[in-house]
Amino acid sequence: EPDLRIDSVVAFLINLAELPPQQLWDTFGMGNNDGRNDVNSMYGKDPFSLQELEKGKCPSGLSTAEWLPPRPWNSEEISSKFQSRAEELKAGRGAGKDKPVLIWYEHISKAGGTTFCGLSKTNLGQSLVPRYFCMPKRLNSNDADGRVGSWTNEELIGYTKREKHVLVANEWDPFDLDKLHLSGRTLDGKTLRLTQDTDPLLLFVTTLRDPLDRLLSAYLFFGRIGETPPEFGLWIKRNLGRLGRYKVGEKGPFRCNVARYNAIVWRFSGGDLQHKVPVSSGQ
Repeated sequence: EPDLRIDSVVAFLINLAELPPQQLWDTFGMGNNDGRNDVNSMYGKDPFSLQELEKGKCPSGLSTAEWLPPRPWNSEEISSKFQSRAEELKAGRGAGKDKPVLIWYEHISKAGGTTFCGLSKTNLGQSLVPRYFCMPKRLNSNDADGRVGSWTNEELIGYTKREKHVLVANEWDPFDLDKLHLSGRTLDGKTLRLTQDTDPLLLFVTTLRDPLDRLLSAYLFFGRIGETPPEFGLWIKRNLGRLGRYKVGEKGPFRCNVARYNAIVWRFSGGDLQHKVPVSSGQ
């Protein structure tokens, strides 16, 4: 029965997403009768402020969310080094003797990653970003997606020596906590001494999305395919059933991870958070 209720909510949201902008304004109570000029001028247009995103602006006027953790101690320094290195490479100049800096983009599926990759190619240039959705190829492999999340630090160091890419993306595997060492810190906040060799400095970036919106988007993209797509509840159950066959770095059922409970916490735990199905619908 809980699955039936979930399916009805998902069906309602899908129908809502198909409404024209003006009808959405009316449905959400965003009508043009409150006397505000800014609302009047936008009535019936762009209900989700997507035009602001297209201009490169954040549609929200809110400040940094209070629940975000403090910025790592050396992020600004690494970011400054990255900007200098990227400008030199874009201008066709060598990067000099400075330590290479690489953006590690933790691509949470259905949370804006494809858009981020597209913007990266536009701003950095095609030659500085891996061609296939910003995912690098593994050495001696023909696969377009080398599953960089399963690479050792030594493999990543070797990649930066072979390629001039300044960004790599990990979408399907949990974040490898060992990668923190390449940014001069550990998970518990301790700092590490960075040597003057050719190891890359990693600058970590991700994009977040409301978990329910993300899960609905995953269902619409991965689940509603074919002539008779499964209902949402059945799609979730099928993915949960595949989790036992998932292995880091392998081609198997890696997309099933989108259905995990606490999927993002699992992701940033390095994959150590054990999957537990609630005993009842009330948990």
